[in-house]
Amino acid sequence: MKLFTTRGCGLCHSVKKLLARARVRYVEYDVSTPEGLAKYCDVREGGHSALPLLVEDNTHYYGENAVVRAVEILEGQRTFEVEMIQ
Repeated sequence: MKLFTTRGCGLCHSVKKLLARARVRYVEYDVSTPEGLAKYCDVREGGHSALPLLVEDNTHYYGENAVVRAVEILEGQRTFEVEMIQ
């Protein structure tokens, strides 16, 4: 699972908090860094550019949909691997 975020993004913070409560492991990319932005440009679909972007099993959840998916994961208590990349 991958999570693309940026500083000062309220929805990004919400998704991270929900995933932490669910003890979900994920790779986080900060798109305010050159490395994070490059990875974001590689994985985003079509003209989508909303943050946060949660990628799970090649399914992309943008903006509010990422929050909804994080809530679903919290309710299901799924576990993945975490790594922070800046």
